[in-house]
Amino acid sequence: MTERERFFRAAGYVFTWGDDAEGRASVAMHRESASGRSRYFIARARCEPGREAAYARALAMVAWVQSLGVPARRDPKAQAVLEMLAVTHDRLARLRVKAPAVSVAVEGFLEGRAAAA
Repeated sequence: MTERERFFRAAGYVFTWGDDAEGRASVAMHRESASGRSRYFIARARCEPGREAAYARALAMVAWVQSLGVPARRDPKAQAVLEMLAVTHDRLARLRVKAPAVSVAVEGFLEGRAAAA
């Protein structure tokens, strides 16, 4: 991905970012275990190179994920999985070419997981 990957924490998430060969930056959003040994991927986005752009994109990602209304979980891995599914569902819902079977499957999974918890 990058020559040098950096990280920072914001709003309960860990973000890794770095500039790539194409002159853009990639920002990845993770949840971190309590021990700090494991990271659980949620989403990735691209932005302009530089620290300020990465921070701005990270805060936009936090606002986006929090706007999806994912119920809170104690386990960071379970929380990350639910947030990743919610992000995937939101992205699918915004596609111009709909994939109804996939969208319905993700929706059903989210509703079933939320009801089971």
